[in-house]
Amino acid sequence: MRKKNHFYPKEYNEIDFDSVEASEEAVLAMKGKKCLYDIYVEIYKLMMASAMKHLNLGVDAKILEIGSGGGFIKEIFPNVITSDIKPLSNVDMVVNAEDLPFEDGELSAIFAVHAIHHIPDINKFLTESIRTITDGGGVVCVEPYWSLLACYMYKKMHPEPFDKKAYNWTLDSSGPMSGSNQALSYILIKREIKKSF
Repeated sequence: MRKKNHFYPKEYNEIDFDSVEASEEAVLAMKGKKCLYDIYVEIYKLMMASAMKHLNLGVDAKILEIGSGGGFIKEIFPNVITSDIKPLSNVDMVVNAEDLPFEDGELSAIFAVHAIHHIPDINKFLTESIRTITDGGGVVCVEPYWSLLACYMYKKMHPEPFDKKAYNWTLDSSGPMSGSNQALSYILIKREIKKSF
């Protein structure tokens, strides 16, 4: 459940972030703020550069972006297939990241910007990624970082939860935005790696 936040106006706490309307409005707001728009353009370019450098992408690479509803990658890279769990006007297809509608090895890469921490069962997504991505491909994602300042802001000023001590990787979710844990990147990359060694 999304927490209420006293730093925001009352109307903000009453928004249904799972609604199609909220997602459509978020994209318009982001595109209307030059600084934020420029940051996302840079993120998209860095993701593609990383994919080109580290993955085996040919000229006919088939790249899927999940959670595209909050962004505009297609304006920068028109060949990327955009998707979201909701039927939004700026996406090519409605897709559940835990059950991808692609054949084995059909995709070259999967991109995700601030989307992974909204997937209820990350294990299912990772299994589907392994199944649908061809040899030499991979997942390129941007997720919230866990610096001390960021942790404070996530916990005090952001509507999504940030729980570094979450027992497992699954989320209780009634919708794509109501269930999340912004600490998932910390859990996967830092905490779980420590347990492995």
